[in-house]
Amino acid sequence: MTYRFKELAENKFHISVASTNECAMHGHDFLEFSYVKSGTIEHNIDGDISIVDSGEFFIVDYGTMHEYKSISDKPLVIINILFYPEFIDRTLTGYRSFKDVVNSYLIRFSYKTLKSSPTGKTFTDKDGKILKLVSELADEYKEKKYGYIEYIRCLFVQILITTMRKIGKSSKQTGKSDVIIEITEYIKNNYTDKIRLSDIAKKYNYSLSHISRKFKQEMGMGFEEYIQRIRIEHSCRMLESSDKKINEISSLCGYDNIKFFNKVFKNTLKITPREFKKLYK
Repeated sequence: MTYRFKELAENKFHISVASTNECAMHGHDFLEFSYVKSGTIEHNIDGDISIVDSGEFFIVDYGTMHEYKSISDKPLVIINILFYPEFIDRTLTGYRSFKDVVNSYLIRFSYKTLKSSPTGKTFTDKDGKILKLVSELADEYKEKKYGYIEYIRCLFVQILITTMRKIGKSSKQTGKSDVIIEITEYIKNNYTDKIRLSDIAKKYNYSLSHISRKFKQEMGMGFEEYIQRIRIEHSCRMLESSDKKINEISSLCGYDNIKFFNKVFKNTLKITPREFKKLYK
């Protein structure tokens, strides 16, 4: 793959400031968060045309085609934040959609809890909070002080969570029942144990088929898939932050069989645990 920006290749993140009056139609092999700091543009994203004024911003998904042109006498200044999902969360290595970012370990939103898709939508920064965060992020990126990547990640996660709040449903609208919330919390706290859906069904006096169907309907994935996802998330953090051997990490994350762990890991992240450790250690 050819990268247009060196830091996007190295750190999975890059910031650029655009001041040209127009940008021709193009596609993305990365995700983009764009904030119009000055001026006004006519934005065409996958054929949908909208006017984006200063103090507004939008998110462009992977593979999306878009273009824009200035329609104001004011100088155009757009702050573009280019990134890959794995910049937000290492467990998203190989994933290429904003939906995966929203569902990630750090953001923890679900598309089911959003009133509309955040990509391609124009957001208004009414109180200037997003601009303040974007400006601080840009300063960190320019100065590159010790730990700037980690600091930028924290700021950007805050930007994304603040943005998702703008289109998030209230807790009463999410449709997630108390029993499913309780089950998911139990999994998060006991993911190293052998967790059987049949035991949980008995505990809550549900039939196995009913609780299985209910879990998938509310969580957007099956019970076993959810357990594997939680375990793989934790294994990634251990691979990145500890010197433990892979078979030891496998065991600590609830896997008795190292071959099965390797298979689940690769199916989830598209790379092996060894490759992940080498890449991010």
